[in-house]
Amino acid sequence: MLSVLVPELSRRGVPFASTDAEAHRFLLFRAVSRLLDSREPARPVVLVMDDLQWAAAVAVQLLSHLLRDDERGQLMVLATARDTEPSEHLATLLTDLRREHRLDLVALRGLDARRTAALGAARGEGVRVAQLHETTEGNPFYIEELVRHVVELGGGTADQALTSLPDSVRDTIARRLLRLPASTRRVLGVAAVAGRGFRLDVVAHAAGIDIDSADDALDPAVSAGIVSDHGQPTGELRVHPALIHAVSRDGLGAARRARVHRHFGHALEELGGDPGEIARHLLAAAEDGSDVTPGIEMALLAAGEAEQRYIYDDAIAVLEPAWAAAVSAMTCQPTWCAGLRSRWASHSGAPGPTSRGPR
Repeated sequence: MLSVLVPELSRRGVPFASTDAEAHRFLLFRAVSRLLDSREPARPVVLVMDDLQWAAAVAVQLLSHLLRDDERGQLMVLATARDTEPSEHLATLLTDLRREHRLDLVALRGLDARRTAALGAARGEGVRVAQLHETTEGNPFYIEELVRHVVELGGGTADQALTSLPDSVRDTIARRLLRLPASTRRVLGVAAVAGRGFRLDVVAHAAGIDIDSADDALDPAVSAGIVSDHGQPTGELRVHPALIHAVSRDGLGAARRARVHRHFGHALEELGGDPGEIARHLLAAAEDGSDVTPGIEMALLAAGEAEQRYIYDDAIAVLEPAWAAAVSAMTCQPTWCAGLRSRWASHSGAPGPTSRGPR
């Protein structure tokens, strides 16, 4: 009977034939159960199963039979499954097993910051891993792959690895994203341009859809544990982990990213947003060669507000990309050129390209 699964077990190599599909399935399940019988020979048996959330219905039925076959010796099944990728067949089985007291559930979480640092240090001597936990949220696979990638790049930080993810990580995340509906991936890609945290109303505006449609589109991502509002103000969401945010953002392509940045800048202007954030988006939008003036003017406004509150670090943070954009564009408009130069002069100790500027 087991030749159905393993033809080598049959001398003739001919599978068992039956016109009764249910009888055939029962005999197959019973044969597998007998194979795992701990009484012959007398020894404990552990069956390990991974990624049960992807198991086909018939595989879940086989597992159900194995766990309920009291005519066989003791059997321990150790199985893993993602609770963020629900399976109707598996959910039904787990509910029944809980009711029958045949199931012990152990929730697995990512490594904490200390264990993340320890694993990173063990896998890559000399790698600076201060940002590794935030980047990977403690996922051991991501930790090991990112550290290996950093080592191959010649050392550095996990943040530097985000600019060029290893193929192993990028492919794993891409496969996870492909299981989401196309509408979800589209809105998630737009949201990724905003950063790891984003406002739903702004994302909807930037995507050109109403807020209810954006909310509906992101529901599968919430169910998959990719997006959450845990610990965030009302209306704000967050992408987990940073690696998924990076892959979603990069999937848009440079030209489309620039357009989405422009949509975000205009959405924040209309809906009410921080001038520094608006400036960041408008300056990023100009990377496609369009006019840098809107971004620089907004950066000057944001820097002025920061200076009024004596938050000079914020002023520097918004002026530096504005200066870089002006240098890159090799332009200097009368409406903002003098203001940009004077602001840099007032922050002469700030890091940045102070030795040369736009002409």
